[in-house]
Amino acid sequence: MWVYTHSLHGKRVLLIPLDSRPVNTDYVALLGQMAGARVILPPSGLDHFQKAADYSKLKAFLVKNIASCDAVFIGIPEWLNGGIVQGRLINTYTANMYRLEELKNILLKHPGKNVYILNIIPREMPAYLSKAAKYNSELVIYGRRYNQLLNAPSTEEADRIRNIMRDIEKLIPARYVKDYMGLFQQNLRVQYELINWAETGVVRELLIGLDDTSSMGIPKVSEKAIESLISENQLSNVRIMSGADDLTALLLARYKNEINHTGSRYVVTFSHELEKGRVRAYDGKPLENVIHDKIQLLQPDNPASISPPMHIYVHSYDESMDKVERWANENQGSIKGVADLSATANGNTTTWTENFLRQKLFTKVESYSGWNTSGNALGLLLAHMEMIRDQPTWNDAYQKWMLTRYVEDYYFNNIKRGEYAAKYSSIGRLTAGQEKQIGDDITQKSNLLIDLLTFATMRGGKRIVVKPRYRIAKAELPWDRVFEIRYHFVLRKTSRAMPLSPFPS
Repeated sequence: MWVYTHSLHGKRVLLIPLDSRPVNTDYVALLGQMAGARVILPPSGLDHFQKAADYSKLKAFLVKNIASCDAVFIGIPEWLNGGIVQGRLINTYTANMYRLEELKNILLKHPGKNVYILNIIPREMPAYLSKAAKYNSELVIYGRRYNQLLNAPSTEEADRIRNIMRDIEKLIPARYVKDYMGLFQQNLRVQYELINWAETGVVRELLIGLDDTSSMGIPKVSEKAIESLISENQLSNVRIMSGADDLTALLLARYKNEINHTGSRYVVTFSHELEKGRVRAYDGKPLENVIHDKIQLLQPDNPASISPPMHIYVHSYDESMDKVERWANENQGSIKGVADLSATANGNTTTWTENFLRQKLFTKVESYSGWNTSGNALGLLLAHMEMIRDQPTWNDAYQKWMLTRYVEDYYFNNIKRGEYAAKYSSIGRLTAGQEKQIGDDITQKSNLLIDLLTFATMRGGKRIVVKPRYRIAKAELPWDRVFEIRYHFVLRKTSRAMPLSPFPS
C-alpha cells in the first residue's frame, strides 16, 4: 500500500525568480501551497519587462530571509542581469559581474543551506527590442554557421564555412556581430563560475536551461561545452536541459523528492509514435529526450522507494477522442496527466482540445498542461503531477492550478492571444484602456469556460468530481503586453460534488 505523505508540508522556500512573470512566481507559489509549503517572494524589486530588477532590494530580501528558510531558489538572470529579457543583452554581464561574488559571499555565510540555482543560456534570437533585432535572421544564421565551423569534419569544410560567415558579416554592422557572439561568451563564463559553486559545495544543485533553443544554433556550442565539463568532472548536481518557464516548478518538485528520498515512475503514451523523434520548435532535441531529461531531474539520488506508476498522454496532432478516452479508462486508479502539444509552437488547430472539453474528458484526468512550448508544457505537467501524488486530498491550490491551465494554456494562449495581438500589438506595450478591455473580456469569457468545468479530485479517500470552488475576479496583463496574463481568483457561491469510483490508496 502506498502511504501518502507530503515532505514539503511546513517548509519555507525563498524564491528569487527567473523573472516576474506569473509562470515563474504565481505558478511556483501555487505548487508550494498544494504541498502545504510557503514560497516566499520579494515584496518589491522584481523586473517589469524592459525595466530591470532592483538589485539592492533583491539583495536586502535575500540577506534578511535566508536564515529562516528551509531552501533557497535563486534565478541568476534576475539577480545578475535584472531578468531574462535583460539577460539577452551583453552589457548586463559586463556591468554586473560583481553581483555573483556578492551572492557567493552571502551563501558562504549559511553553509549547509539547501540552495538551488537556476540559470539560462540565452535564446539564439537577439533581443527583439534591441537595434540588432533588425538583423535577426542574419545573426541566427551566423551563429548556426559558427556551430558548424566548430564541428567541421575537414579543413576544406571549415574554410568553406568561414567564407560563408564572412559574407554574412558584410550584411551586419560589426558591433552587432561582436555583441551577439560576446553575449554567449559572457554567459558561458557565468555558467563556469556557477558550476564551480556546485562542485565545491557552495550550492546544492545547479539547473541550466536552454531558452527557446534550436538543434543547430549557437546555444548548442555552450550546451556542448557545459555537458563536457559535467561529464569530465562527474558532476551529479549540475544539469542542463531544454526549457526556461518550467524549470523552477520542476526544481521545487525535485527538492520535495530529495527530502523524502522517493522517486517516481512514469508511463508515457504518445498519440503519434513518430513524434518521439521529432525536434519540436524551441526544444532543440527530440521530444522523447526532452521528456526523459525532465523526468530524470525529478528523481533524487539513491531513492529509498519509487511511487506507483503515473501515466502521461502526449497529444501532438488532431485525432479522434477514442484513443485518449481508452487510455484514461485503462489506467483508472492511477494519476494521469495530458500534455496537450497540439497548439504549442507549431500553430496547429485547437479542435482536439475543444472536443476534450466538450466531451468532459477532464473528469478522467488529474492534470493537464498546454503551455507555450512543448518542453515547457511537459515540465509544468510533471511538476504538478509530482505535487499531487503525495497527498490524499487535493486542496484549493490544486483547483486554482487546474483552472489556470484551462483558461490560460488553452483559452487565452491558443484562442484569444492571437486575436488581441492582431487587434492591438503582438509585442508592444498597451495603453491602460487597451489593457482594461482585454482584462474585462478575458475575465468574462474565461468564467463562461469555468462554468463548464469539473475536476477529478480526492475527498475522504474517494475519487470524486467537483465543480470549481473559484471563479476569476480579475484578469490583468502584468507586463502591459499581450503575452503574459495573471488571474485573481475569488470563491464561488456554491460547490457540489458527485461521487465516482473509489481511488485506491
